[in-house]
Amino acid sequence: MPTAVIMRGIPGSGKSTWGKEAAKGNPSHIICSADDYFMQSTGVFDSGEPFLEYKFDIGQLPLAHNWCFQNFLAAIEMETQVVVVDNTNIRLWEFQNYIGVAKMMKYNVSVIEVRIPGASMALACCRRCSHGVPLAKIAEMEAAFEPYDGAIIVPPKFSLADMKTYIHDLERLFPWRKFTEEEVYGWFPWETRS
Repeated sequence: MPTAVIMRGIPGSGKSTWGKEAAKGNPSHIICSADDYFMQSTGVFDSGEPFLEYKFDIGQLPLAHNWCFQNFLAAIEMETQVVVVDNTNIRLWEFQNYIGVAKMMKYNVSVIEVRIPGASMALACCRRCSHGVPLAKIAEMEAAFEPYDGAIIVPPKFSLADMKTYIHDLERLFPWRKFTEEEVYGWFPWETRS
């Protein structure tokens, strides 16, 4: 049965990595992301492939989300077996149209939420975010996150290097304390290493 996968999570949490994993192994897949709207060619590699650079413009955000939805509709129309929507989708209304269309077209729908274990992890997400989203905005998005009943909850995709940076940040915030990897990993109700 064809499947629509709706990714949710704050910037830097690893939702794009999870989205790629959801699509991996299926030759008929498309990943739709509003972020791709902001990718601009700034040159060409020796191989002839374009060099793409992310150039965000908040004034274009509604256009980017409309463009993403149009790509989703086209993928569904082409009967693509796995269609992944890779956006933050912080509030429930932000992805209801995707679910409605997918169900109408007889797609199985999976909503995957990348959850961080507390607002303090917003700093770690900010550090690994590839789009330069400020910490204050990431913390605001985390606070506004609306859980979806029936979602598959997955941990953030943090590498060991990401966790070491997070520990370093904690020790700068709390200089009187030393944190160990085991202690920090123990704060997570799941395994986070990738």
